[in-house]
Amino acid sequence: MTGQARRLLHDVHRLALAYHWSEPQIWDLPLRRRTAYLLQLEAEADAALLAGLTNPAWGDELS
Repeated sequence: MTGQARRLLHDVHRLALAYHWSEPQIWDLPLRRRTAYLLQLEAEADAALLAGLTNPAWGDELS
């Protein structure tokens, strides 16, 4: 499997998990919309990671 094919499979997998869409539904989306949804998932994951890094319960572990 090529790198591009692996990346597309990963993208379909992420969208299916997040939105419970079928593979045909995901492929029917225009590339720009698929990309927008993937970017939204990335932004949410980044925000969750940053929230965890600034969790007051951790104290000064990251200082």
